[in-house]
Amino acid sequence: MRCTLTKSAGLAVLLSSLLLSSAHAVDLETAYRSAQSYDAELLAAQAARLEAEEGIPVARAGLLPQVSYSRQRNKANTTNYQLSTGRSADTGDYFTESESLTLRQPIYRKSAWAALNSAQAQSEAADANYRKEEQNLGLRVTTTYLDVLLARAGLALANAEAKALDALVTLAERGLKSGTGTRTDVDDARARRDMSRARVSEANMRLSQASQDFRTVTDIDANRLPAIDPRSLPSAAMALTGRAEWMARIEATSPDLQSLRKQLEAADAEVERAKGGHYPNIDMVVSRQEGKSETNTTVGTGYRTDYIGVQLSVPLISGFGVMAQVRQTQAHTERVRQTLESTRRKLLAEAERLYLALEQGIEKVQATEQAILSAEQALISAQKGVAAGTRTIVDVLDSEQRVFLAKRDQASSVFELASNRLKFLALADAIDDDAIKYASAWLAAAKL
Repeated sequence: MRCTLTKSAGLAVLLSSLLLSSAHAVDLETAYRSAQSYDAELLAAQAARLEAEEGIPVARAGLLPQVSYSRQRNKANTTNYQLSTGRSADTGDYFTESESLTLRQPIYRKSAWAALNSAQAQSEAADANYRKEEQNLGLRVTTTYLDVLLARAGLALANAEAKALDALVTLAERGLKSGTGTRTDVDDARARRDMSRARVSEANMRLSQASQDFRTVTDIDANRLPAIDPRSLPSAAMALTGRAEWMARIEATSPDLQSLRKQLEAADAEVERAKGGHYPNIDMVVSRQEGKSETNTTVGTGYRTDYIGVQLSVPLISGFGVMAQVRQTQAHTERVRQTLESTRRKLLAEAERLYLALEQGIEKVQATEQAILSAEQALISAQKGVAAGTRTIVDVLDSEQRVFLAKRDQASSVFELASNRLKFLALADAIDDDAIKYASAWLAAAKL
């Protein structure tokens, strides 16, 4: 009686712990939220964006008023002498003082205006790079999340296959003892069982690696992820419609292309900034200067000067450095322009490939689901054939292997389908909260 109560209590504790674990399972949306505040690559991109934003006021400062103040006080001693007679007179120690307050307002500075335009374009490029990193973060989270689920499914199938082959080895050994089987059947069954045990070890390694990758991105223990049945995931829900509209959106909103377009604008501005070395600079200057005993002839006297005027500075010769700098920036601009065009072509080609992979991936998942049903029916027939004496244990082993192979193909195909969908959305800057929620709900529908 006490033993029964002890077992019942243990079972209750186990069930309650399983329910608690299920209640605190981490879905994809929760993992994404955690990664947003933990992922170092995203935080680095955020810092880069702030750094580029501060470049705008730095560049704007070259167009705003500059106020400077200086003061100087020295102790001096001057000796005056006549060259013809050699007589000298010492004025004694005295103090010299001078101070000035100057306001300078740029009126025309071509290079400064170009620098401001360049800084604004660079800031917008950094913002596009940040959005790109947000898309990459969404991909890293979903990829590692799906990898864990796939590795779990692979381990479960490997364990189930090993268990099934253990039973078939026992069946083959019984057949050998009863005279209905052969030594070949036993050896074949044992060989396949041993191979299945190796696959279990391999599956454990994959799960361990996938779990570590997931934790690196999200700082969440992969054991908290829910159990998912791959066969319950509706592949049709991963479909996208409006191919032409998606392609146009990718070309217009892709963070990669937007960043390069802004980099091209910045490069054009840098060309103008370099050309500014040939142009004059015009400033308005307002100043007040005061001095006391500044020279040996003005000891004991002081002065105050106020002036306002326009200062013109015209560059004449700078060793041909300005022309070289213009050619250098023009070459850089051409490089960015060609990089933009190359990236645009590759991006659209990748988008076409992923869209096609989505269409064919849905068909592939549906085909693997049908393959599982066919393989399971073939296994039943093989088992009945053994009982009827028309099939051998080897036929059952082959059928069993085809069942697990079809299940692995189905799990791999359905998770690859989800991964391709998110990769396509990332190209269009479309991995946002809604996209993550949709994928999370899609997975939640297949919880065990």
